[in-house]
Amino acid sequence: MASKAGSPRGSRRSGSRSLWPLALLLALAGCASGRGAASQPVSTAGYGTAFAHGALAFQEGRDDEAAILFEEAIRQDPREGTARHWLGLTYLRLGRRDEAIAQLEASLRAERPPEAGRKRVQEDLRLARADSPPGPGLIVTPEGAAELPPLTGGADARWEGRIGIEALRDSNPALMPGDLPFPIFGLDEPASDTAAELDLRLGYQPFQGRRGWSLDLDVSGSHSIHQDLDELDLSLARGTVSLAWGSDRSGFLGGPLGLLRVPRTGGGRFTVLLQGSGARAWLGGDSYLDLAEGSVSFGFRETAWTATRIDVEVRDRSFEPALTDFFHGGREASLGLSQS
Repeated sequence: MASKAGSPRGSRRSGSRSLWPLALLLALAGCASGRGAASQPVSTAGYGTAFAHGALAFQEGRDDEAAILFEEAIRQDPREGTARHWLGLTYLRLGRRDEAIAQLEASLRAERPPEAGRKRVQEDLRLARADSPPGPGLIVTPEGAAELPPLTGGADARWEGRIGIEALRDSNPALMPGDLPFPIFGLDEPASDTAAELDLRLGYQPFQGRRGWSLDLDVSGSHSIHQDLDELDLSLARGTVSLAWGSDRSGFLGGPLGLLRVPRTGGGRFTVLLQGSGARAWLGGDSYLDLAEGSVSFGFRETAWTATRIDVEVRDRSFEPALTDFFHGGREASLGLSQS
């Protein structure tokens, strides 16, 4: 029941539905490779990451950082006219008129046209070529910038709420998923099954960056309902407390129990994240599992773009007595090392 990589899900994941994410990824990969032959290898993942963070920096007025990120996006995929459009507007805000004109012109010639459209780019180019070009204080927003979802909240965004609703159809219920909490014997399998799932989350951050410390309180819950296999209806309630020291340029620190929003600047190279969580799950309307987890994560940022993290996690599972013949509870500890 770890938060990101394996919460027990009562909703079924077998049958034809389990293959659609892979099919979608393959289809997207095929579309990306078929958009035109490139003269050099292109890292679309690197382009997307650099462009997304550049757009966020642009919206928040961090123009120097936005320029660096858009330049990196162009290096990753020189065919994209959209990144050149945004870079040209960033140069305008920085007062670098000649470079802005060059990028806007390149956007119009790009193999992949800018998403804002040629008319919008031509108008921005006309503005850049004007006799009295705008200075660094210009507020310029590319097409679609207002619709970009924020990757992080502001310093005053203490509350966060999320709700998710999912509907699914399982074409092969006889194929039992491997993450069932216990085997189900003698189950009369229907030809197909449908289900719905509701997820709720509410987070509150009392403070962020107070003398280097940030605190987050999080409660979440989910409930799934199956039309035929009601034995698999799962309800889960969880509460998590996260306390961190330090900052990260992404605006987040991650640990085994989730993410915590932190300042982007102001800290050193070292970070510490302490997390504790308690959860209870019900299957088919009956309580079956209590879970307590605790973790500590140590981070070290070697460069502006790389960081190493060490995670130590302890969890205690307690199953209902009637289920101990199938699953054994108890304590376990894990040690993880990762670099991003």
